[in-house]
Amino acid sequence: MKTTSFIGDFQLWAYTVGHGRLLLRSTKSTDRQTQIDILFKDVAAVHLPATLRNPTISAEQATRGKLEELGFAEAPSDGRTLYTIEADAVSGYVLARNMVSDETDREYYEPSPWMT
Repeated sequence: MKTTSFIGDFQLWAYTVGHGRLLLRSTKSTDRQTQIDILFKDVAAVHLPATLRNPTISAEQATRGKLEELGFAEAPSDGRTLYTIEADAVSGYVLARNMVSDETDREYYEPSPWMT
Protein backbone atom coordinates (compact mmCIF):
# COMPACT_ATOMS: atom_id res chain seq x y z
CA MET A 1 0.00 0.00 0.00
CA LYS A 2 1.42 3.38 -1.02
CA THR A 3 0.91 6.27 1.43
CA THR A 4 1.40 10.02 0.86
CA SER A 5 1.04 12.70 3.53
CA PHE A 6 0.35 16.40 3.08
CA ILE A 7 0.51 19.31 5.53
CA GLY A 8 -2.12 22.04 5.50
CA ASP A 9 -5.83 22.69 5.21
CA PHE A 10 -7.32 21.21 2.02
CA GLN A 11 -10.72 21.89 0.52
CA LEU A 12 -12.82 20.09 -2.06
CA TRP A 13 -12.03 22.66 -4.73
CA ALA A 14 -13.58 21.39 -7.96
CA TYR A 15 -15.22 18.40 -9.63
CA THR A 16 -15.96 17.88 -13.30
CA VAL A 17 -18.38 15.24 -14.46
CA GLY A 18 -17.06 14.89 -18.02
CA HIS A 19 -13.69 13.45 -17.08
CA GLY A 20 -14.47 12.57 -13.47
CA ARG A 21 -11.81 14.90 -12.07
CA LEU A 22 -11.79 15.82 -8.38
CA LEU A 23 -9.45 18.56 -7.18
CA LEU A 24 -8.43 19.08 -3.55
CA ARG A 25 -6.51 22.29 -2.88
CA SER A 26 -4.51 23.82 -0.06
CA THR A 27 -3.91 27.48 -0.77
CA LYS A 28 -0.93 29.54 0.33
CA SER A 29 -0.86 30.50 4.00
CA THR A 30 1.37 32.20 6.51
CA ASP A 31 2.86 28.78 7.26
CA ARG A 32 3.49 27.79 3.63
CA GLN A 33 4.23 30.00 0.61
CA THR A 34 3.06 27.40 -1.91
CA GLN A 35 -0.24 26.02 -3.11
CA ILE A 36 -0.81 22.25 -3.26
CA ASP A 37 -3.28 20.63 -5.66
CA ILE A 38 -4.25 16.96 -5.44
CA LEU A 39 -6.10 15.64 -8.48
CA PHE A 40 -8.00 12.37 -8.70
CA LYS A 41 -8.79 11.23 -12.25
CA ASP A 42 -11.66 9.07 -13.52
CA VAL A 43 -13.50 9.21 -10.18
CA ALA A 44 -16.25 6.63 -9.60
CA ALA A 45 -17.09 7.47 -5.97
CA VAL A 46 -16.27 10.07 -3.31
CA HIS A 47 -16.94 10.07 0.42
CA LEU A 48 -15.16 13.07 1.95
CA PRO A 49 -15.92 16.07 4.13
CA ALA A 50 -15.58 19.51 2.53
CA THR A 51 -12.33 20.28 4.39
CA LEU A 52 -9.37 18.14 5.39
CA ARG A 53 -6.49 19.10 7.68
CA ASN A 54 -3.13 17.34 7.15
CA PRO A 55 -4.46 14.47 5.01
CA THR A 56 -2.68 11.16 4.60
CA ILE A 57 -3.72 9.27 1.47
CA SER A 58 -3.25 5.50 1.19
CA ALA A 59 -3.69 3.76 -2.15
CA GLU A 60 -4.74 0.14 -2.52
CA GLN A 61 -6.33 -2.04 -5.16
CA ALA A 62 -10.11 -1.68 -5.09
CA THR A 63 -11.10 -5.29 -4.41
CA ARG A 64 -14.69 -6.48 -4.45
CA GLY A 65 -14.49 -7.31 -0.73
CA LYS A 66 -13.13 -3.90 0.25
CA LEU A 67 -15.79 -2.10 -1.79
CA GLU A 68 -18.55 -4.24 -0.25
CA GLU A 69 -17.22 -3.22 3.20
CA LEU A 70 -17.79 0.40 2.13
CA GLY A 71 -21.40 -0.35 1.19
CA PHE A 72 -21.23 -0.84 -2.57
CA ALA A 73 -23.87 -3.36 -3.69
CA GLU A 74 -21.98 -3.75 -6.96
CA ALA A 75 -18.28 -3.06 -7.13
CA PRO A 76 -17.66 -0.25 -9.67
CA SER A 77 -13.90 -0.66 -9.54
CA ASP A 78 -13.05 -1.39 -13.20
CA GLY A 79 -9.38 -1.46 -12.24
CA ARG A 80 -9.61 1.70 -10.16
CA THR A 81 -7.67 2.37 -6.98
CA LEU A 82 -9.21 2.96 -3.57
CA TYR A 83 -7.65 6.06 -1.98
CA THR A 84 -8.36 6.06 1.75
CA ILE A 85 -7.93 9.51 3.27
CA GLU A 86 -7.25 10.08 6.96
CA ALA A 87 -7.09 13.66 8.22
CA ASP A 88 -7.31 15.35 11.61
CA ALA A 89 -10.58 14.04 13.11
CA VAL A 90 -12.08 12.87 9.78
CA SER A 91 -11.69 10.14 7.19
CA GLY A 92 -13.09 9.18 3.81
CA TYR A 93 -12.20 7.76 0.43
CA VAL A 94 -12.03 8.37 -3.30
CA LEU A 95 -12.39 5.57 -5.84
CA ALA A 96 -10.46 6.71 -8.92
CA ARG A 97 -8.17 5.58 -11.73
CA ASN A 98 -5.19 7.56 -10.40
CA MET A 99 -3.99 10.50 -8.30
CA VAL A 100 -1.36 13.19 -8.88
CA SER A 101 -0.24 16.16 -6.81
CA ASP A 102 1.45 19.44 -7.59
CA GLU A 103 3.03 22.11 -5.37
CA THR A 104 3.53 25.52 -7.01
CA ASP A 105 3.56 29.24 -6.31
CA ARG A 106 0.22 29.81 -8.09
CA GLU A 107 -2.13 32.29 -6.44
CA TYR A 108 -5.52 31.55 -4.86
CA TYR A 109 -7.53 32.70 -7.89
CA GLU A 110 -5.43 30.87 -10.51
CA PRO A 111 -7.09 27.75 -11.92
CA SER A 112 -5.35 24.43 -11.83
CA PRO A 113 -3.95 23.53 -15.27
CA TRP A 114 -5.43 20.07 -14.74
CA MET A 115 -8.98 21.44 -14.65
CA THR A 116 -8.91 23.52 -17.86
